[in-house]
Amino acid sequence: MEKAFRTKRLLFVIFAIIISVLCTVCLVACDGDDKNSGSRLKYSVMHDDKRNIISYRVDGIGSETGLDIVIPSNYKGKPVTRISESAFRGYGRITSVKIGNNVKHICANAFRDCVSLTSIEIPDSVTSIENGAFENSAYYNDESNWENGVLYIGNHLISAKDTISGECTVKHDTLTIAEYAFYDCNSLTSVNMPDSVTSIGEGAFRGCGSLESAKMPDGITSVGRKVFYNCANLTSIEIPTSVMFIEDYAFHGCSSLSGIEIPNSVLSIGDYAFRDCSSLTNIEIPDSVMLMGIEPFNNTEYFKNDSNWIDGVLYIGKHLISAKTTISGEYTIRQGTLTIAGGAFYECSSLTNVYIPDSIVSVGDYVFLKCSLSSITFGGTMEHWQRRVAKALMWNDRFDSVKAVVCTDGTIEL
Repeated sequence: MEKAFRTKRLLFVIFAIIISVLCTVCLVACDGDDKNSGSRLKYSVMHDDKRNIISYRVDGIGSETGLDIVIPSNYKGKPVTRISESAFRGYGRITSVKIGNNVKHICANAFRDCVSLTSIEIPDSVTSIENGAFENSAYYNDESNWENGVLYIGNHLISAKDTISGECTVKHDTLTIAEYAFYDCNSLTSVNMPDSVTSIGEGAFRGCGSLESAKMPDGITSVGRKVFYNCANLTSIEIPTSVMFIEDYAFHGCSSLSGIEIPNSVLSIGDYAFRDCSSLTNIEIPDSVMLMGIEPFNNTEYFKNDSNWIDGVLYIGKHLISAKTTISGEYTIRQGTLTIAGGAFYECSSLTNVYIPDSIVSVGDYVFLKCSLSSITFGGTMEHWQRRVAKALMWNDRFDSVKAVVCTDGTIEL
């Protein structure tokens, strides 16, 4: 009897161990669905264009009461890819946060004012860190975490003190530079970024008035929005051949920049990208550029030089940049032109017709804003205009002044 009881007890213990192991495996496999791995946080769904759930983002503390926050890699079987703006802002009790390795984006002010947050782990999966994400956290305010005036968390450069001066070499293996990281570092004269850097956030060097040179990393695909905005002393910069996008205001106000060579990897140039670069006399734009933003080169020296204009119209390579408001009657865009920049014919009120050749691949925003012409003529077919010419959402301005496109095989009423 006693032997049988011992046998039964042994079998029960073995069974309990097996159940425990299976539960542990299940919890690991779920990676984020249990309450100890972040399931009590507040989440929202992210969909694709067909409304399928593709991932989750963390929106806040939810019902979590712990001091050590774990943001899981997965939740309900889908990756957690984003931490929302101000998600944990002002939660003063949080002492640590560990971010899962599917998270790609940490939005603005996500952990701002977390005054007890002393330990932060950011995985290499993160590709963008927005403005103020960790500002005024305990980690941020601890001087011992800063290296020569620069704050890193893992392989991510978060911020630099505006007192840094001279040359700055970004640490080896750094992957991202956060938005506005070097904002208004007025004594910074040069910066060297290692090729490990894959992302430079918006406004990263904005207002660095003494910055004369910057070595950009090979392999970077975008010069982000306002990255070098108002860097008035920037005299030269080499854009790597890996760059595909020069975003809005990227070099706006770089008034000492005298020349720029855009590599043939670049596909688009954003709104006002080089506007007010008043010393810019030499500009080369390759045929690879398929889309041109609003007034990308206005108020440059090249723009102000009348000898660069042909019959009241400014071209750079195969790209139509702008037209003088004094042009009148009919105008024929020269054959071979690829793009028409945003706002190119702004306030050309005496223009009666524009002929657009079939070489055009894109038409930018507000191209015909405040024009009086009622139709344009296109040198290709209706199908070509509708399917092969990329048109910005507001290409025909907010008042829809152009009512028809006359093609070789018919007229498209707009």
